[in-house]
Amino acid sequence: MPTLSLRSPASRLLAVAALLALTLPACSQQPAGGAPGNLTGSGPVGVFFMTRYWSYTRSLEKAAWFFTPDGRVFQNLENGLTDADLAAHRGPKGTFKYAGGQLEITWSDGKKSKSAVEPDKTGFAWDMGIFTPAPALSDRKWVVGKFEGGESLVGSGTALMTSNSFEFRADGTYTRTGVASARSGSVTTGSQGGSTGTWKAEVYSLTLTGSDGTVMRKIAFPYFDNDKSPLPGRLYFGGLLLKRER
Repeated sequence: MPTLSLRSPASRLLAVAALLALTLPACSQQPAGGAPGNLTGSGPVGVFFMTRYWSYTRSLEKAAWFFTPDGRVFQNLENGLTDADLAAHRGPKGTFKYAGGQLEITWSDGKKSKSAVEPDKTGFAWDMGIFTPAPALSDRKWVVGKFEGGESLVGSGTALMTSNSFEFRADGTYTRTGVASARSGSVTTGSQGGSTGTWKAEVYSLTLTGSDGTVMRKIAFPYFDNDKSPLPGRLYFGGLLLKRER
């Protein structure tokens, strides 16, 4: 189960740096596999958007999970679903079994998580998390627009806040701005950054190529909070749930 810590100045600075990081290694391999999540008689299969509230940090965990047909599971996907992405996955991963309405995951470190699966009309609940099927980026128009989102983590006498804004244009260009601040007692530090360049959507990933040549590729999918709207109201991008502004 993931943990968050804001106890030391070093950890806060590392968190700010991670949230404002603008570069990732380039990857030329095309995204493979993956489909919107589905709860079958053999267990969950596909990509799910998981949300879970943590009272001790007053934060909502948001993560992409991938259950493979051969019984593997990947939590907190970062870049996409290619074989290279899964092989390089740094987050929790393991194998799962589903029987008698119980889902049991054996993680790669040997620990196990087991809980009852509670199906609902769209997905299921498990281990205090809500799992909703995540659709692929099958329509380029879903990405076009302006999106904003932020995070706020609060601990004992400490706080970390971030704000991000992305504008994805129909001509394939983008503008990004980001601001982060960390507070400990009466001391507050902050940083900001931004980039411009071109974007490309591929199945379950979104690649931003900056004007300076840097490449950021992260897992992405639309989130429809209104079934009647042709456009998703939100966009999940590398751990951030961005809200459409226009």
